[in-house]
Amino acid sequence: MTTATQGWAVLPSADSWVLLSTTDGWRHVSNASPLAVPTSGGLVMATDAATLAVAVGTYKRLTQSPLVKRDVSATNWSADELPGSVRDARGALSVTGTVLSAVLADHAGGTVLVNKDGSWRTVAAAHALDPSGAFFLDGITWLDASHGWARGHRARGVGPVVFETNDAGTTWHPVNVGGLAAVSALQPCGSGAQWLIPIVRDDHSLVVLATADSGASWSAGAALTLTSGAPVVGCDGKDVWATAPADSSAAPSVVASSDSGRSWRRTGAAPAHLRDLAPVGDGLGYATSQEHKKATLWRVSGDGSTFSKIPLPSWVATIGANEATS
Repeated sequence: MTTATQGWAVLPSADSWVLLSTTDGWRHVSNASPLAVPTSGGLVMATDAATLAVAVGTYKRLTQSPLVKRDVSATNWSADELPGSVRDARGALSVTGTVLSAVLADHAGGTVLVNKDGSWRTVAAAHALDPSGAFFLDGITWLDASHGWARGHRARGVGPVVFETNDAGTTWHPVNVGGLAAVSALQPCGSGAQWLIPIVRDDHSLVVLATADSGASWSAGAALTLTSGAPVVGCDGKDVWATAPADSSAAPSVVASSDSGRSWRRTGAAPAHLRDLAPVGDGLGYATSQEHKKATLWRVSGDGSTFSKIPLPSWVATIGANEATS
């Protein structure tokens, strides 16, 4: 969600994927998918106030990811192509002003590319950031044209999972996570100088790093015990929602924080197969769940205490059957 009522959702449709948009809190839904682009390999999107970018996952003979972009308020796409396959990860695309970046999935752990003046150049590679070979790039976030964070996960051991640049990717240095024994960093969220980065530790706990000075200094919140597998985390401002086990069982429930992860409270049960959480303020937000190729969009209230299904038009589940596969 880019505002409390405007946002985007990537959902499965038949054997493909579609990009949906709304301007009224999902009371009405539009198909924002790029035309004539096969999406059976999935798609990754990114947006800022002015630009929407979509990269398509590779599939069968499609070995290099198509990439299209347009003005948020327009309908016509401009076409490009990545020199490889986009990584299938939230945040693998980033657009901020004139900066458009993509993380490629490759055998070396991932590569960050930046597009300027119509050409792509490498600004970071996982094996250069961490020569051990244990680090894999998942996403890139730019605060402006010079300052950004590359994040990822580790296949083994603990070590740096977030790297920072202040010179548009010429040099990178690891972000000090304060001895958190990190194994992965999830999608950052924030604006201006205030940002949050959820960190997963090797003891199966989640800790939120917070900065109020664009990353010059960081503070760590309270540890939250996780279920097995990757947690679902969403944040907006100082509000953070996450999935964690209930006190008496391993069934996941939603926990919420209103102080950037410094304290947590359990709010309600999570729907089965929850995939995304998106708080938008005042205890409200949205979520998606997905079982096999059936997806559900939810309206959330009470910081996760109540989930109400949002009815979607019937075409959402079937339009993907018309996608080309060549």
